[in-house]
Amino acid sequence: MSDPADTMRAGAEGAEGAIEMIIAAENGKVIQRFERPMLYVAYERDNAAHVGKSLIDTAVSIGAQVVIKMPPRKISKEKIEALVTRAYHVHRSMTEKHRAPMLIAQHVVDSILSALES
Repeated sequence: MSDPADTMRAGAEGAEGAIEMIIAAENGKVIQRFERPMLYVAYERDNAAHVGKSLIDTAVSIGAQVVIKMPPRKISKEKIEALVTRAYHVHRSMTEKHRAPMLIAQHVVDSILSALES
């Protein structure tokens, strides 16, 4: 194997079949090397996420441009209606106070984003 700091375990700690492996960059390629020949590798979900992150981090370190696309957020009809109402009230209130359109737009967007984060 390589540098012990690069070593990971494929499989749960203490699990039957656990094996050490490394993920490293060699000659512009990402290499996943195991201590012995493998027919297949199965990862627990948390370990799979860690291995995936290591693969991505190594690819980025050798110049890969990585973009991870997340699935669109599901927003219920009730939440959409609440956001529209909130935006309407912010707009109406600020319009009555004769605020600039750009300031109104900024407050509407800030209000919606803060509601989505909560």
